[in-house]
Amino acid sequence: MNNILPNQQTISATDIRFNLGKILADLDRQGSPFLIISRSKPKAWLYPYEPMNFSGDLFLKW
Repeated sequence: MNNILPNQQTISATDIRFNLGKILADLDRQGSPFLIISRSKPKAWLYPYEPMNFSGDLFLKW
């Protein structure tokens, strides 16, 4: 049985705009990967930062 409990946290867009450096430093210190979801275009990034967009990216074909 899987006993891993994820530590989930939601951060508002306003907090990201004004506290991005602090948020990234805290997450790096925790060693936790995190997901950034863009509402302006259908794309998501998993941090640590994805190095480059590949031509096979489904969202680039839209």
